[in-house]
Amino acid sequence: MLELDGAQGWQLGRTADGYALRLDGTPRFDLTEVYRLIRRDRLSAIWADPETGELRLGLGCACHAQPFAFRPDILVIDLHDGPPPDGSAFENPVTGVVLPLQAKGVAQRPKARPARPMDLPQLEDPALTGLRDALLEQLSRGVARGVVDMATELPTAGPLRPLAQMRVGAEPGFDAAPADREEGHLTGDGSRCMSDAQLDVSGWGSDQPVAAQMAAGTAGLLGEFFAPDEAGIGRALRQLLYLGFGAEALHLLRHFGSGLPDRAILDSMARIMDDGQAQDGAFAGMAPCDTAAALWATLAAPQGVPQANTAAVLRSFSALPLHLRRHLGPGLAERFLARGETGVARAIRDAILRAGPDSDPAVQLMNAELDMAQGQTATAEQALADLAAESGPGHADAMIAWVEQLVATGRPVDPSTVTTLAALSQEHRGGTREPALQRAHILALAAAGDFDSAFALRDQSPGAEAGLWTILAESGPDSALLAHGIRPAGELLPDVTDATRTRIAERLIRLGLGAAALHWLQPETTAGDGHRLLAAEAELARRDARAALRHLAGLPGEAAESLRAKAALQLGDAAMAATAYEQLDDRPGQLSAAKLAEDWAQLAADSPPPWQSAAVLATEPLPTADGALARANALIAESSAARTTLTGLLAATPNP
Repeated sequence: MLELDGAQGWQLGRTADGYALRLDGTPRFDLTEVYRLIRRDRLSAIWADPETGELRLGLGCACHAQPFAFRPDILVIDLHDGPPPDGSAFENPVTGVVLPLQAKGVAQRPKARPARPMDLPQLEDPALTGLRDALLEQLSRGVARGVVDMATELPTAGPLRPLAQMRVGAEPGFDAAPADREEGHLTGDGSRCMSDAQLDVSGWGSDQPVAAQMAAGTAGLLGEFFAPDEAGIGRALRQLLYLGFGAEALHLLRHFGSGLPDRAILDSMARIMDDGQAQDGAFAGMAPCDTAAALWATLAAPQGVPQANTAAVLRSFSALPLHLRRHLGPGLAERFLARGETGVARAIRDAILRAGPDSDPAVQLMNAELDMAQGQTATAEQALADLAAESGPGHADAMIAWVEQLVATGRPVDPSTVTTLAALSQEHRGGTREPALQRAHILALAAAGDFDSAFALRDQSPGAEAGLWTILAESGPDSALLAHGIRPAGELLPDVTDATRTRIAERLIRLGLGAAALHWLQPETTAGDGHRLLAAEAELARRDARAALRHLAGLPGEAAESLRAKAALQLGDAAMAATAYEQLDDRPGQLSAAKLAEDWAQLAADSPPPWQSAAVLATEPLPTADGALARANALIAESSAARTTLTGLLAATPNP
């Protein structure tokens, strides 16, 4: 598949060693990812001709090319086995004016030297002795491996011409071997990989109508005296798998397939077709293989296999019939998306849509999830919302994906969605989708604010508990946090992320529940600096300043110093707290500590007017005067000033 720069004219024609593709203009080709989807035994070489600007394709198989424009900017070239159809225009040489390629960065190949007669006696030249020995050695190895046939008769006399692409030594990326050699790939434990021939699903059916195929496939199930015919049963099983009928294939296997040599393989493939997985089946350990076994091993594992041979998976998936690509592709893409391999998922999507747009809900859901992974959030969310609103085969999966997206972005879920998920959970009871629907239902209840119902159902879906606690921590009301977040002493904490535990502890501290917060901060053996600071806050919330200072021991930074000052205040050492706040340049904290320490001199110098007046009043001596009447008048004046100062303090100090 070639991505073109907009609509662009093209020509494809035959060459001596394959095909040549000519594009308008001066194209540049990026060929680094070509062999992820096709093996070199089909496309033996590919390069950009520096003289003509054509893309040259060298064939390594008895096949022909069939190009078509998937979109105006995408050209697909498929290699089909066998001879080309009669009258194929692509079997003619490329016509038109040769366009010079001036694109920067295209690898230049040396021009072939003109042929010239060679005199055999020249090989005796000492300068060519090394070349002769190397040729003999390589030819001998070729004979031993079966890729070179030795001629018993020499050709007729005449000038010798150099052969095209003749090399001495190994060519990077090519492996000389007999065409019919047995595949020797091994799994990680040393077992032999299944070959592509064993898993050639495309060859197990035809283009005939399904009814005609099934009629022909089931015609030979019984042999003489109505005894089951193993060969006929094997053909029928493979035909059912070609059609995607996993349940029917399993039924036939259980009743008549006990003696089949490939029973384990067919059983695993049938379960993949029907259940979407087949753990511990015949494909266990086959993910690293360079055959179609890698594809089926990846499909067999519910979460995929990290060490899967991606190139083999994509190559084998592209070789499946279109209806099987549509059936298996969404689940396969989901496995790679879950591991963050967006490029692989995109290649799977392209292999499905290569034949044109697809209205299947599973394929549309795969497109939405891929758009989401690529950052196209608005487009993906609109597609998810549309799919979730429609009833049909993909309704349940769309509802699950839609609720997951709402929860991930912290948005509420409407009550109608909660009701629909409850109904779907009952509808799919006992099925493969039941766990995912139960999880989505519980999360939807929490996102809708019904935490009591969500926590009442959490035992039905253990996988939903972590998400449930996250919703409670981030958006749950204080009433729900108090009802479910205060755990009995000694009770084990739920399995949630550190971020969720920290958020719950922070909210409990803000509510003044230090002991409950400390329960969420266990264990202390893995505590970091942030954990220790939060634990110190929790200890201060429950009025245990000494325990807070133990958590703060040795911790640097302003946050730790501020907590030490608060601990000093709780211990009654207001002077020490004031000094700490002064070092932090925290003027409000320093003045607050000075008030508790009754540092009137400090308050008289730096505090705002109400407190400054109070500090002056507290430090001034009582008025003195000669005579009783003068003293009485002085006391009345001093009392009036004190009343004014106290009134100002009361007005400036908010109610607790």
